[in-house]
Amino acid sequence: MPGRATGPHLSLALPYAFVNERLSARIGAVPAVPLAAPLPGLPKLSLVTRGVTLQPARGDRAGFRIALAVRDGGDALVDLDLDVEVKPVVDAKKRTVALAIRPDDLRGIEPTLGDKAKRQLGGALYDLLPGAVKAFGGRGAANEAAGDLLKTVVKQGWPLMRDHLLVHLDEVGRFELALGDLPLERVALRDDRGALRFDVWTSLPGAGALATTKGAGGKPQLRVSGATVAALGNWAMDSGRVDPRYDDKGKPKKDGAYLPAVRWRPGEARPLGLHVFATKGECLHAELSAAPKLSVVAEKGKPQLRVGVEEGTLEKVEGPLLIEIGAWLYSFWMESVAVTTDVVADTKLSLPGGDWKMGVAAARIDGDAVVLDLDVDAVKR
Repeated sequence: MPGRATGPHLSLALPYAFVNERLSARIGAVPAVPLAAPLPGLPKLSLVTRGVTLQPARGDRAGFRIALAVRDGGDALVDLDLDVEVKPVVDAKKRTVALAIRPDDLRGIEPTLGDKAKRQLGGALYDLLPGAVKAFGGRGAANEAAGDLLKTVVKQGWPLMRDHLLVHLDEVGRFELALGDLPLERVALRDDRGALRFDVWTSLPGAGALATTKGAGGKPQLRVSGATVAALGNWAMDSGRVDPRYDDKGKPKKDGAYLPAVRWRPGEARPLGLHVFATKGECLHAELSAAPKLSVVAEKGKPQLRVGVEEGTLEKVEGPLLIEIGAWLYSFWMESVAVTTDVVADTKLSLPGGDWKMGVAAARIDGDAVVLDLDVDAVKR
């Protein structure tokens, strides 16, 4: 498996309820399909699309359920469900994961009516029959007509509806997740207790596996291993996204004498580690550690991320210690968290109903993981 860890480095959970609330926003764009009446004298019937929802599927797949209905004017006579499983299309270079119902996904399947739906349809047809027909054939004729209608839906109505769906796929069955700026290596999908989970592996040196991925509850949630948060901070410095040099107080400085390297020590009481190297003056290598803190507080009605460190400790030093331990630990924990939240801010979800951006609503440290509960806001197109 790619990466330097068995499990994913970070994992984003999107509850099905959250996605489905937005997925069917443009379902009205799919026109109804007229159906031939199975018996003379019956009202004109049509096959309509009631909704499209995301649901669990096998393995590294996502499921779409297309809910159809046979209608008599504005009244639904019977409902049909069409289940489709799709494979994700991952573009590591663009950092996107796309789920879409493609033509080939629809050509090999047909909607079916179960026994309950047949009884529902038979009863509905019986109510529609003229009195003379009821007296002649009763419910037996209605049940026979229900079977004929089923054949009509499958043999005539469904190909028409399928062709309509093929024209409107982008409007009813499209889902794309664009991840924020990070070196993406692989993404895998799986069902996780009411949520579709995107497990992500990166090519970050030093990134570590998540020990567990718990259920997300009702909101989207991102879990990142502590080692991956540290690796993001180092990557940001190495790639020039943030300043790589600092002064003795842990402040960015173009010609600063100190180079830091952030580490995470799984299972330790003080898991946040920091190595500091002096590149000017007297030689220095110091190892610092602390217990990191993370939360979100409300300021003027808006959530604000708060970071902190406790139990700042000098673990080891070679050379004269000319730096402020607490300031350095705070500075680079904050830097690593900021890079992680930048990934969140740059992540976008695109659905038929529009685009959504993400923000941090709550934050905490859970063992060796950073957990971010996310808010999602619509993006104006």
